[in-house]
Amino acid sequence: MSAGAREITMTIRMLMDIGAREARALARRNIEEIVEFVDIKHTLAGQLEAVLAQGDNPPAEDARRDLVRLRKLLIENEARLAAMRDNIARARVRLEKLVAAERSCGVYGAHAKARFEAKPTAGRNA
Repeated sequence: MSAGAREITMTIRMLMDIGAREARALARRNIEEIVEFVDIKHTLAGQLEAVLAQGDNPPAEDARRDLVRLRKLLIENEARLAAMRDNIARARVRLEKLVAAERSCGVYGAHAKARFEAKPTAGRNA
């Protein structure tokens, strides 16, 4: 196996490791940890593209299999991340509705005079 083929195999395996760690972070919904993997994945993907672009180092058969598994893992992670993003967006909408409802509530005293007006406690306009 050539040095280029070894580099391809090693980079794919590093990406597999990062993808697996990212999957675990997604399962824990640990956004801070997920963000840490972005730059690492971009760097490793850039290295892999550079070596593959040379064309004189075809990946070994095991690297090709790993690349297929890596692609599957990254697609699964992308779907999990999209679901997390959608859930966050839905939660934000629910919170905005709660804040709007809170703003429209108040307590009235005798003779229907307002005694208390709710102040915003959450949201963008708080």
